[in-house]
This record gives sequence, C-alpha cells and structure tokens, in this order.
Amino acid sequence: MDLTRPRIVLFGGQGSSTIFSPQTAVTAQKDTEICIPGLVLASKCHVAFLEELSYLGEERRRLLGVDIGRFHRLKDILVPPPDYHHHGLVQSTTLCLYQLLHYLAEIERSGASFSSSLSPVLEVAGFCAGLLPAVVVAASDSVQEFMRFGVEAFRLSFWIGCRATLASRRIVPDQPPEPSWSLVILGLDYEQVARKLRDFDESVRIPYDLTGIVAYSSSI
Repeated sequence: MDLTRPRIVLFGGQGSSTIFSPQTAVTAQKDTEICIPGLVLASKCHVAFLEELSYLGEERRRLLGVDIGRFHRLKDILVPPPDYHHHGLVQSTTLCLYQLLHYLAEIERSGASFSSSLSPVLEVAGFCAGLLPAVVVAASDSVQEFMRFGVEAFRLSFWIGCRATLASRRIVPDQPPEPSWSLVILGLDYEQVARKLRDFDESVRIPYDLTGIVAYSSSI
C-alpha cells in the first residue's frame, strides 16, 4: 500500500463472520510478527483483557459465560477458541485488536514512519464498533500514543461487549448464545430487512425495542 497518497481511513463494524476465518487469524498473527509495536500492543491488550475479566468476579464471569482459564496465552486473544466466536464480548475485543494491529502492520510494510504516514490521511471514520480504532488513529500523533490509546480503546471494547452480552441475557435468557448480536446483511433492501426484524421481535416477544437497522446503503 502506498501510504504517501491521500487517503481516507475507514474501519468496519461487527457482523461479518470473516473476522474468525483462518485467513484473518493468520493475518493477525503475522501483523504481530512483522511489527514490534504491534506485538507490544497485543501483549498489553492481553494483560488488559485478563485484568478486566478478573474485575468482573467469578459470579459475573459465570453469567457472562467466559472462562478466564481459556485466555491465559497471548495467542488466545489473537486466535480465540472456536466456541467463543459468537460471544459478544470476544467479537468486540477481537475486532478492535485486529484493526489496531493491521493498521500498524500496514505502516510497517510500507516502510514509512508512523508520523509520515499521518500527513496524507484526509479523514478517519469508523462504522459501529469501528469507531474505536478510528478514534485511536485520529487522536495519535506518535506510535507511543497509538499504543496507549489503543489499549484504552481495547478496554472500552471489552466493556461494550460485556454490557451488551449481559443485557441481552437478562432480557432474553432462553435464547441460545450462538447467534451474533450484530449482522451485516447483503442482498436485501431496507423494507425486507425491516420486515424480518419485526417478525423476529414478534416471535421472541422481546419486551423492549432493542433491534433495528443501524446503517443502510442502496449501492451495496
């Protein structure tokens, strides 16, 4: 990638199953291997993940459905266990970490310095959960700031995923945990998606208006 050309940096949101594809996992691991700041960032995020889990306490971890023993190694957040791929918290933290790592790795691959890579950036934006890494990029003037802000964004992604998961299990306790709580849908127009959401709400009888279309594009 030519980072000397003017560009807009856009970070996508949750909902795509490709986040846990073998290829994506390999890319994340390679991103830490070629980029020392990326490895440091991943290590700090792993420590943060374990710290935040420990703050929850055993009872809340049980309600959340996360076994802290499954995440003792750095690799466990780089390549989460398959049975956690549909867990809201793990989806949230994995997407945030992958996007931060890949941004740093792309700069490393280009041969540019972090500061020189910033000048051609015209705009930074994020959709849904992609707002977190977007804020990190927009606020960082150095790689040191990027890593510091990146860890804090990762912590925030942890708590967003945690709160959303606990809330959904309180509201609809009998629903299986497998489905993602965020989906990207292609090939349906707005009215078709809206109709399917109304059918879903009626079938599970959720007592609150908690489902909705957060973004729509007729050009996709």
